[in-house]
Order: sequence, then structure tokens, then C-alpha cells
Amino acid sequence: MLLKSLQLVNFRSHSAYEAQFTNQVVAFVGNNGIGKTNLLDAIHHLCYAKGFLNSVDNQNIKTDSDFYFIQGIFSKEEQKFSITCSLKKGIKKVIKNNDKIYKTIAEHIGKFTAIVISPNDTIAVNEGSDERRKLLDILIAQMQPEYLNALIRYNHILKQRNTFLKQNPNDLSLLDAYNFQLHQLGSFIYKTRKETMLLIQPLFQDYYNKISEQKEIVEMIYESDLSSKPLIELLEETRAKDLIIQNTSKGIHKDDVLFKVNDLPMKKYASQGQQKSVIIAVKLAQYELLKTINNNKPLFLLDDIFDKLDKQRVTKLITLILNQKNNGQIFITHTDKETLAQILTPILENFDTIELE
Repeated sequence: MLLKSLQLVNFRSHSAYEAQFTNQVVAFVGNNGIGKTNLLDAIHHLCYAKGFLNSVDNQNIKTDSDFYFIQGIFSKEEQKFSITCSLKKGIKKVIKNNDKIYKTIAEHIGKFTAIVISPNDTIAVNEGSDERRKLLDILIAQMQPEYLNALIRYNHILKQRNTFLKQNPNDLSLLDAYNFQLHQLGSFIYKTRKETMLLIQPLFQDYYNKISEQKEIVEMIYESDLSSKPLIELLEETRAKDLIIQNTSKGIHKDDVLFKVNDLPMKKYASQGQQKSVIIAVKLAQYELLKTINNNKPLFLLDDIFDKLDKQRVTKLITLILNQKNNGQIFITHTDKETLAQILTPILENFDTIELE
């Protein structure tokens, strides 16, 4: 899959922008604050109908404007696709594939895929479990459409159950219905997450070893309440507690993905470089799975790759991506044209350099 062109109107810092891409590797070069990352975010919108910078849609509209428009022309399996993503204040966001509007945005997920590596990635290590679950959920949703539908449905019923608990109910028959639905959906989600972890773990460890030269031992561990017993039993056991705290205390919404370095929690004992290397290894493993299972080559979006990484690790990262068989298109942002050229020139015959002013 290749992105052949990109057009923006009133998106974040760009009033208007248009570019054509002719090579497999595209570098956006310019000073900080000039809008390089916003271009990657626009590409992400075309793939997922949302960005990786800001999930609040209206805040992606350029100041003093009331809409944004993004269009990309993709080449995929010898066919061309025009993907547009647009939003006007007060109106629901619209994403089109060759001028056909999707009924739901979920229908678009998995058709055009991308992997992002950005300076903010380490929050998956340092912040709450919801950030780490996203690493799994976003990956699986692109491989299995039914997973995304189950996850949306699970979260909807979970919200209903929590609202019901806050009403101090006397009749608990509805709670039994919620429990059964959560059990059915949660069991499928847990099974799928567990199976995906078995696929991603060896890839993750292999890539980390290549990046770090096996200087430390890392682990990626999936934890879930459902590993001990079925969700229906857990919900029954915690019924009294849930009625008191007015919240659902057990379920796949509490799952976590733990990272360890030398058998110690990475959140406490890993350096910033180690944390960044772990996230990069996860993203490379995700890329490999998407490419294999979807039979499609995702875009790779590398934003400010020198952040928290020395030049040696950056060189290894880019070499790993470029040396993969049948690798997809890569978009890179950087402030220094010469430094980037020093890394890319020995590996590539041609690449696009687009300077922003």
C-alpha cells in the first residue's frame, strides 16, 4: 500500500497543503513547530478517522475556521482509492472511500493501516493500563472487524451496568442480564487478546534484541481477571462489592499488559531509552503481524525519531524497517536534513525530501 498524494484544508496548523509522493520513503524536514507532525497526523486520520495527537475532533480544526478536510490517494493491490476525512463544527465527522460514505467509522478500520512511532509513545509504559490495552485493541481491531464490534458493545453494556449500579436498585434481575452479556462479549475479547499475545510476544522479543543488542532481558505479559475463572463467576462474586462502590470491579476493562526489564517493572526501573526501545519493538511486531495476517503493508509513520534515542538506535530502527522483506511506505519527520540524509543515503537509492517553511 502506498500513499501517492495528500491534501489538507484547515487542518491543525495548515490552512492549505498539498504534496505528491513518488518514493517508498518520504521525509518531512523543517524547524520545530512548522507542522511536520501535523502531516503525519493527517495521514493517520485517513487510516483511522482520528489522529494520534488529539482525540478531540473540533480541536483539529485550524483556529478561526469551522471545518477541516483531508484527502489522500492510495495505491493498493493495483487499485486507486480516494480517502477523505472531513469535519464541520456541529456536524458528524464524515469519512469516504471513493466518494462512498461509510455508515459507521468502524467499517473503515483495517482497510488502510498505519503504525506510528512518536515521542509520546512511552506513556504506554508509564501511564495507566488503558494506554497499554490500546496497544492490543488497536492491533486486533485492524485484523478482526468482529473484535472491534464486540469491544464497542462490551463498553456500551459496561456503561449501562455502571449506571444501573448507581441507581441503588432493589430489583437485580436486570443486573443478571448485564452480567450475562458482559460474560459473552468479555470471553470472546479475552480469548482474542490472549491468542494475539501469543503471536506478538516472540516478535516483540526478537525485535527488542535486535535494537538493544541483547543487553537486557525484556518481557511483555498479559494480565486479566479472566485468567483465573469465567467472567460470569467473577461478576457474581463481586456483586455485593459492585453495589457498594457503584462500579464494575472485574472484567476485561481491567486487563493490563505489563512490561518488565531484567524481571523488574519497566515503569520504575527502565531508562527512557529502554522504554522507547520497548515501544518500538512492540510497534515493529504489530507491523509484522498486520503485514502477515492482513496481507497488506501498513504505512510507517516515524515522528521525531531522535527523541529519547541516540543516533545508533535510530539507525538500527530505520535499517530494521527498510531491511524487512516487502516493507511498506515510510514517512519520517526530522529537523535536520543532513543528519537524516546520512542515515538514509547508504540504505536507499531514492527517497523524497519535502522541506517545510
